[in-house]
Amino acid sequence: MTQLALLKDGKLVSGFKRVAIGVRFTLPDGRLVMGAGDGWQMDGYALKVVRTPTVPSGKRLTKAIKMISGKPTYVLEDIPAIPRRTIGDFREFMDLFTPGEQLAIAAASQQSPQIKLWYDRAMGGDVPLDHPDTIAGVGALVTANLITQEAHDAVLSADYNAGKTTRVDN
Repeated sequence: MTQLALLKDGKLVSGFKRVAIGVRFTLPDGRLVMGAGDGWQMDGYALKVVRTPTVPSGKRLTKAIKMISGKPTYVLEDIPAIPRRTIGDFREFMDLFTPGEQLAIAAASQQSPQIKLWYDRAMGGDVPLDHPDTIAGVGALVTANLITQEAHDAVLSADYNAGKTTRVDN
């Protein structure tokens, strides 16, 4: 729906709610105006269509209006970045490894008491990627040649919001 902004002497009237074309509205001085329309003018007041700019990637429209090149225009703002999620459950954690890495870790947990202990503790709850136990455990997987240093770095820098790994087994 096309919206109109009220201007006084070429400046936006603050606190004025936008109106639709053809609607009656009240000026700040209390006078009633019938049939709002683009280009309406009276005693320094004017109505102008609020322009909707092209919205580039990473931006969104707000309800705020400002004058741009002499025309009332909706304001754009940055879309806030979603913060990296570093705490996930065990299933999400294991999804950060490739299927081959997952099998190697599960098999090693049956052979190595240290890996079994780490694996069982990880299964017990959330797995924060920045926790010293997680960092040490993923490091032990590199030492045991179960994953590469590249996989280690990818797992510990992952974002649980991204879901399963896109890395593939070699």
